[in-house]
Parts: sequence; structure tokens; C-alpha cells
Amino acid sequence: MELMILITEPMTELTAQYQEPMVAPVTELMMILITELMTAPVTELMIQHQELMMELATQYQKL
Repeated sequence: MELMILITEPMTELTAQYQEPMVAPVTELMMILITELMTAPVTELMIQHQELMMELATQYQKL
């Protein structure tokens, strides 16, 4: 799962890419997300969404 990779991996190119959106203003972050949503193929988007939902469910059960 991509989310787990981000958490466990040391400061690499992957985490460096995710560092930028974290410090970006919320509006800018929204624009990035919207742009990514529009450019991503629908099937790929659905898979990512499903993976995210499963990850959230797993995290929620741990609480």
C-alpha cells in the first residue's frame, strides 16, 4: 500500500514529492488534487480510491 510506503520509507524521492503538498496552502493542494483527478484514468482512480478506503477501514479498526 502506497500510504504505508510513505510512512515507513526514509526521506527518499518519493517522500520528497509528498513533502511539497503538505506545506502548500489548502487551495493549492485542492487544485493539485482536482488536476490529478481529471488527468488520471477512471479505472486507475477507482483502484486508488478502493485501496484508500480499505486502508482507512484498517486504520479505523485498530482504534
